[in-house]
Amino acid sequence: MNKGIQENLFYKYRTIDKYTKDLILNNQLCFSSHINYNDPFDSAFWVHIEGTKEEWEWFMGVDENEMRDILKFGLKKTRRNTYIQPENCDKLSKNYPSNNAFLPQTLCLSRKSDSILMWAHYASNHKGICLSFKADYFEGNPGFYFDSEFLPLYKVKYTRKLPGPMDLVTLGIDENMINFFITKYSDWSYEKEWRLLLFPQNVQWQHTRTIKKFGKEALEGIIFGLYTSKKDIKATYKLINKNYLELGYNVNFYICKWIKGKYAIKPEKIDSIEDYINSI
Repeated sequence: MNKGIQENLFYKYRTIDKYTKDLILNNQLCFSSHINYNDPFDSAFWVHIEGTKEEWEWFMGVDENEMRDILKFGLKKTRRNTYIQPENCDKLSKNYPSNNAFLPQTLCLSRKSDSILMWAHYASNHKGICLSFKADYFEGNPGFYFDSEFLPLYKVKYTRKLPGPMDLVTLGIDENMINFFITKYSDWSYEKEWRLLLFPQNVQWQHTRTIKKFGKEALEGIIFGLYTSKKDIKATYKLINKNYLELGYNVNFYICKWIKGKYAIKPEKIDSIEDYINSI
């Protein structure tokens, strides 16, 4: 893969399982809730809940009479003529609001295809595959089309400090909110991660995951790991051949190679996948 081609490529490390086979077969990807992440700090909110009487009415979905009782028994008035919920103020949590009605689901991709750690963590100890996706551009921003909807990619920021607190009473889809979903602890910086955010279309958003179809032309290639089995290589090629190559979509194939004398690997393009399949 030359440098020019790599500029708009993003990668997804995968174990070879039924989900991955369905992903390839049906050209689909899964957006997941932040609640399922293995990092307890990833997308967790530093919550500060404060607002005016009118903002609290909107936030809680109550009328003026109900709000009067809530103000009397559940909230505390501040010097700024606003109200707070003392027990939930300045708290780190992944579960606000409780129904996740305003929070996006996320699809995580990487800019690296040669990460030894990610091959180990997300691709079955180098026995899986890495899918290479070619991004589109809209108004200068990289992203992907899903069901004709363009979603921009956000570059993850790595830091040792959490984003500033967010007031959930006045929550909206703004830059402050998005920061919580694209900021991670600096120890994760090796992942070189970018994210797609799928925001809810209505307040009934209750799913923990959503499947979206990508255009088949977006799948640039399949990278096999150092220890991907012959059986899995052949089965993956067969799946790609039937559902992409025979339909006119070009998909490249790569194999990871150890770089002699270094703690490093490099995906190398397979010139003829048919010849390679016959040789293994």
